[in-house]
Amino acid sequence: MADESPEPQADAADDEIAELLPAYALGALDAADALVVERALDREPRYREMLEQHLESIGALAASHTFAVPSAEVRERIMGRVRGSEAAPVVRPAPRVPFALLGVAAALAVAVMGLGAFSTVQQQRVVQLQDEVEVMTAEAEGARDDLMGLTDHVADSVAMTALTPAQPVAQAEEASKEREVRYGARHAQGILITRPDGQSMLVVRGLSALEPGFIYRAWWWDEAHQTKSAAVFTVGEDGYAWVQLIGHAGGMSRLGVSVESEMGAVEPGPQIVLHGHVHVVGPKGEDSTE
Repeated sequence: MADESPEPQADAADDEIAELLPAYALGALDAADALVVERALDREPRYREMLEQHLESIGALAASHTFAVPSAEVRERIMGRVRGSEAAPVVRPAPRVPFALLGVAAALAVAVMGLGAFSTVQQQRVVQLQDEVEVMTAEAEGARDDLMGLTDHVADSVAMTALTPAQPVAQAEEASKEREVRYGARHAQGILITRPDGQSMLVVRGLSALEPGFIYRAWWWDEAHQTKSAAVFTVGEDGYAWVQLIGHAGGMSRLGVSVESEMGAVEPGPQIVLHGHVHVVGPKGEDSTE
């Protein structure tokens, strides 16, 4: 029985040292208790490991929270009252340890609650951003669908016909070459845009600016090879022109552009610089010229 009694006492002392370590890490022990802990730290490496863990936890809490540290005078008054009310032996400090552990537990609880609240806020923000991305994606898809629909509508609603530097068969080849060199018709291009209602616009480029007294005139040709004037226009130095044509494209087979005098003309002259066939789109998008 005499041999078994030291072991429970040693275990109790070890438990007391382990319970004193958190308060020692916080600097909340008086000199006598601190001396007991320091001697135990010198003897046992496991106490040093436990102390390092407590210090790391306290350091993490200190980095995330601001603690109000009492002044030296207040601390001295508090410790004086503690020493004055001491009734238990130094080897039995258990009645004071729970208060120190309660402070550590409270600080840890505050840290855990703070981290939990921060995590909840961040999670809510992530969900909000995901919702915003989904809304933006849906809006982009809708805009793309609208654009594709508009493109299809335009493609089905208008007909575009290219005009080239061609000439009627009746004109001579030498006259054609002379005309192309003089007015730059070899590089000229035109596009006839026709809507289902028959309204048409001619876009030309590559034409040369004419000498004073001359203009460009657009002509319609019908199936009977009769002609009527569609518009008169000039081009700038860039060779471009957007021309709203007069008359309905329905029933017309060709469109041409010739160089005429400003005095007027009742039919196309020999200097035709652009020429192309006419395609009219019906109300449902089909070619109505066939």
